Amino acid sequence: MSIFKRVLAAHEYETREGKKTSWKEVGIITQNDKGNMFLSLHHLPNQKFNLFDPDPPREATQTQRKPAKSFDDLDDDVPAF
Repeated sequence: MSIFKRVLAAHEYETREGKKTSWKEVGIITQNDKGNMFLSLHHLPNQKFNLFDPDPPREATQTQRKPAKSFDDLDDDVPAF
């Protein structure tokens, strides 16, 4: 597995000369021989996160959501006060 990218966090601060930015490495992204990428964060040393490409957008006609019920439409046996 080889290091693919370094993960850095930016911290802006003020000096007499103006704004400056310091960078701290918080993790790395590695890539295996199959091209799979993994994120490792230094503050979570025993945890690896898999990275995937985003899913393609769904068609609006593919799934139609039902409107949510209002509280008045719910059937329950809880007495009103």
